[in-house]
Amino acid sequence: MITFLGAKRRVCEERRSGYIIRTIKALYVADLDAQAYLTLITRPERLRQDMATFQSTAATFRTCKTIWSEPKGRFSIGQGAACPKEARWF
Repeated sequence: MITFLGAKRRVCEERRSGYIIRTIKALYVADLDAQAYLTLITRPERLRQDMATFQSTAATFRTCKTIWSEPKGRFSIGQGAACPKEARWF
């Protein structure tokens, strides 16, 4: 189990063609129900090193809340602390 989007998540593992593929998944709410996945693809000899990076990176992901302005008014979407002002949306 590793932390991703603020909670401990199970890690799913596949082995294919000499690679180890580990994925974590989280459900969250933005303006509607959503899913996020983070995947590590590595070789067995790099697994320990890459897994440490994967785990520390996963722990930095979080949801946030922002205010949107439209002609009909302002509204908030998302959950958690306010999104950083420098955040980019795509």
